[in-house]
Amino acid sequence: MIVSDGVCAMRILGWLVLLVGAVWLIVALNMNVTVWSESGNYVNNFGLMAERQNHTIIGGVILICGVLMIALGKKMPTPNYDVKCPFCAEYISPDAIKCKHCGSDIKHSAKINSDVWVAVNFYYVDDGEAKLNRGAVADLVCEMKIKNQNYSPVKLMIKYQDKIKELQGKLPPNIRDEFLGTYKEFM
Repeated sequence: MIVSDGVCAMRILGWLVLLVGAVWLIVALNMNVTVWSESGNYVNNFGLMAERQNHTIIGGVILICGVLMIALGKKMPTPNYDVKCPFCAEYISPDAIKCKHCGSDIKHSAKINSDVWVAVNFYYVDDGEAKLNRGAVADLVCEMKIKNQNYSPVKLMIKYQDKIKELQGKLPPNIRDEFLGTYKEFM
């Protein structure tokens, strides 16, 4: 669970456990183990000494657990909103012109405004057959992610499912399934 700025909840809990252990240890070490005797002197009470020892051990163990939780609690990476390269499927920056992994030129068709969904941006005709423009699908998903940075991919798909189905229906029949598959891949 990420709380904020990539800080893991385990680390926060570790700090709380460390604080509890430190307070417990300080209180245990300051316990008075002497009692007033009939002769007018203070003497050590073995029962109180054993109790202080037990509380010291418990406080020390809690303190060590807190330190371990802080040390082992990983800092979660901040989410990136990279998109997959349409050629090699490696993640690249949405603003990339050339893929840093495969060296392919990324064809950025006209930026797709998620409010204007035009089917002709998502395919081209080659030898009389409609072919999917994977770069345009990548641009669409990228813009969705940028405009909805707090959304998970699943929430994004739910939010835009009606528009995607409408757009899919406007595409040539031979690329409709490929469009949906590519959309899900980039999501």
